[in-house]
Amino acid sequence: MPTRKDYQFSFSISRAMSRLIRPLLLVWLCIASLAAIESSARGQVEAVEIVRVLPVNFDDQGADVIKSPAESEGANAPSMTLPLQEDDGASNEPFDSGETSDDQSLVAPIIESHWYLRHRGGGQFGQPTPYTTLGYFRPINLENGILFGQTQLLIDNDGEVGGGVSVGRRWFSPERNRVFGTAVSFDATPTPFQNTATQFVLSARSLGEQWDASVNGYLPTGPRTRLSGSPTPGDVRFVGNNLVLDLMDRAETAMSGVDIEIARRIGDENLWAFGGWYQFQGGGERIDGGMFGVRGYLYDSLAMSLNVSDDPVFGSNVGFTATYFFGGNSGGSVVPGDVGSRLAEPLRRRETVTRRESTVLAGAEVLTNGGNPITVAHVNDAGPGGTGFFNNPYGSLNDAAGDPSDVVLVHANTVFNGQQFTVGAGQQFLGESAAPLTVTTDQLGLVALPSATGGLNAPIIMNAPGNAITLGIGSTVSGFNVQSAGGVGVFGQDVGAVVVENVVVQGSVGAGLQIQATGTNVVSATVLNNNMVGNGAQSGFLFGANAGAILNAHIAGNEDSLGFQLHRDANGFLRLGGSIGVGGFFNDDNGNIAGQGNTTGGGAPVVNILGAGNQIEIINPGSVPAP
Repeated sequence: MPTRKDYQFSFSISRAMSRLIRPLLLVWLCIASLAAIESSARGQVEAVEIVRVLPVNFDDQGADVIKSPAESEGANAPSMTLPLQEDDGASNEPFDSGETSDDQSLVAPIIESHWYLRHRGGGQFGQPTPYTTLGYFRPINLENGILFGQTQLLIDNDGEVGGGVSVGRRWFSPERNRVFGTAVSFDATPTPFQNTATQFVLSARSLGEQWDASVNGYLPTGPRTRLSGSPTPGDVRFVGNNLVLDLMDRAETAMSGVDIEIARRIGDENLWAFGGWYQFQGGGERIDGGMFGVRGYLYDSLAMSLNVSDDPVFGSNVGFTATYFFGGNSGGSVVPGDVGSRLAEPLRRRETVTRRESTVLAGAEVLTNGGNPITVAHVNDAGPGGTGFFNNPYGSLNDAAGDPSDVVLVHANTVFNGQQFTVGAGQQFLGESAAPLTVTTDQLGLVALPSATGGLNAPIIMNAPGNAITLGIGSTVSGFNVQSAGGVGVFGQDVGAVVVENVVVQGSVGAGLQIQATGTNVVSATVLNNNMVGNGAQSGFLFGANAGAILNAHIAGNEDSLGFQLHRDANGFLRLGGSIGVGGFFNDDNGNIAGQGNTTGGGAPVVNILGAGNQIEIINPGSVPAP
């Protein structure tokens, strides 16, 4: 039986890295193009001298606008907070540029640490549960940029705890007036299956006055696919000569992938529109999707974003993000100002492992009855040979004769000419057709057999040299078309408790169906939904109890072109299941044959009763034992 380990998939970092090379090159080409466009728009300025960071002023509506020193109050503007312009931004701490010189054009502004509290709600592809994070951004200032660390604690709406940590390097280029950066992150994400999914993230970005570009590559670690550990019953199917139950489980697969984003400032406000593409792979499936949205600031310490994503697997998702910044020398004021101050921005990436849930086969269980495996012998009409297994059926009824399996299943759309079959004691002889076939199991109770071929036409047994089908003690026959038998279509004598249902018998020399009790034997017969057409005896259905024998018969839903013959010798007992006069004895059918839905030629049943005396005792049909 497969184990959980069989369904856990490993991954190759080298292959994942190779998948990221093209998207990374594409983004850096975009970044270089944006830089060239901006440089050209500025008239190819040879150098940019940083004299003082532009202060942030607010208009009457509270919108933040970047203004020149001449527009600011006073010639000597004070030091200021380094601002952000994205939903997951961070505070930019105050700094004093002091006296300037030609050399200071290459010096990046001073960045300080801050805290943030963020909630991501609504829908997100690959992350079904909203969550809240508490994060801390810590820079180390260098001459031309920063080294930084970022860490955060994550709690989802189910109360599960995860988190992440990042380290990176950022450079400020005065010549291009852009910030470039790279980072590596490690995330741990709680999952609904009480697991923890982990991943590494490689990030690259470029930030400017009007255009931003970023790319992230996601590499899950550990087992890629994990099961919930609570399997449920699935399909029943044939394996060899067994009947097995598939055990299905919910699986979550961590997906590797990449996302690319381009953003554009809208006017002079701190409002950005963004769009991009993502691709994720895992569990043998590849997902390509698109995303777009807007982000900006409601107040100087509160950022908001609205994002929409769509792909064929996760569908359309609309989500939102709210981020509150606090702490640090800035007091939480992080409204973006100049480009250099954007060194302080936290990473913009997926903070959780992208996961896809699916239903997978976790194992299989052999079905049993009474603690013993249920065995099935398969038969088709391919000719002599075969082992009786599902993938190698017996090629004839003759080859299947004497097989001790619990069930002999004859495949649909088959024809057996000149052959006959004797059913073993307690065996089920079943023909695959549109009529349902069932077996009793320890695990599921009564269960429908799966289709072996998908065919709907019952197998045909024609021109049998004698009785076409002979019943065994406690046997069941269902789903056959018997034609032109040399004897009786279906015959049983002293066979205990038997069931015959959904059988068509036409043109037999003898009766279509005959069940007889002799000696001192007790026979119980359940005969349901059979059709007898043009058979040679006085009646298609013949039920008889000889002297000293007992025959209990439940006869319902049957059709015969000639009628029903009930025969009782002296001192024999014929007990007919019915609904009229239960417990009484009658010299005729007393309407019970008709009351059980039996017909002759489509109309009222014709019943021929042989024997003298109180021949028929009417009993409750439920008292006729089933095999």
